Amino acid sequence: MGKNQCKLCGTPGAVIVDGKQHCAGCGVTPVEKIVKYWVGKKKYMTFADATFAFERSPFATRDSFGEWLCAFAIEVIAKP
Repeated sequence: MGKNQCKLCGTPGAVIVDGKQHCAGCGVTPVEKIVKYWVGKKKYMTFADATFAFERSPFATRDSFGEWLCAFAIEVIAKP
């Protein structure tokens, strides 16, 4: 895999700027949400199923994919 993988979706090239992780795969996610996400218990879902569920959720218009993963404690398996 590439350098600087995203902590949520595994996409290479993630950068942390001003306390937020910028990722091409899941958007902008505050680092404090990522920290809380890794501490708690998570549900597992494939990347395809997670994106399918996110696109159809009402949160898709106001949250990034990464924030949605954190909010619902979903860990993506079979990362791209």
